[in-house]
Amino acid sequence: MPKKPVISLNPKNGVSYDFCNEVVPLHDWATNNLKGDNHNTYNDFVELVNGGLPRLYEERFPSSQYEDVVNKKNETTVSKLNGKIIEIRELKDPSKFSWKKLLKLCNDVINLTREK
Repeated sequence: MPKKPVISLNPKNGVSYDFCNEVVPLHDWATNNLKGDNHNTYNDFVELVNGGLPRLYEERFPSSQYEDVVNKKNETTVSKLNGKIIEIRELKDPSKFSWKKLLKLCNDVINLTREK
């Protein structure tokens, strides 16, 4: 089966705009919690992370299914994105967790993905 191209590439950095979808639900949870809506809890966050989200760039776009996932144009941005995802995953340690930290990391991922 032929590999698919990665979709919706940002012409500036070569990463898929779709990657920010990995953190949009977490962004919304953090924003709502900081506004006082505590519908989603820390335990919900831990459950999501333990379930495999958010994924690293190469997990979202596995090279077994997509062509040219990481290349010279996007390798620096992919590395930064993956670093932010790892930091998000590490927030499941209750001593590191805060909704404010989560929101900042989600914003970092979104801004890197949408870089102009």
